[in-house]
Amino acid sequence: MDYKLENIDVELVIVGKGYEVKTNEAFQMIPSLWEYAKKDGLMEKLIDLSWEQPKCKLEGLLGVCGTTSAITDEKFTYFMGIHYDKEVPNDMQRITMSQSRLCGEHFFGSLRVLSITS
Repeated sequence: MDYKLENIDVELVIVGKGYEVKTNEAFQMIPSLWEYAKKDGLMEKLIDLSWEQPKCKLEGLLGVCGTTSAITDEKFTYFMGIHYDKEVPNDMQRITMSQSRLCGEHFFGSLRVLSITS
């Protein structure tokens, strides 16, 4: 997979849902989480919200690989969401990241996800 690292020097507000992932199972678990989000309706909700207020090149679905964890931790929270700064829907959470890093694009079937880490 080709990707480039790009620093994001603005505060980034992301709305969505977080799931605990065991680091040693991440490559199997994260694609399963996106498949579940598709079946559960979360993905459709996120896409609909993303069209309400497009702002920057980070529009679309985002996969955040932990807000404070390091890759050496046993577990981390994988957050599936969108860049969004309106009121948080009742069934979602908000995280705020500063000095983030865009790690690259990942494709799960036809689904394109941008990965971000702190």
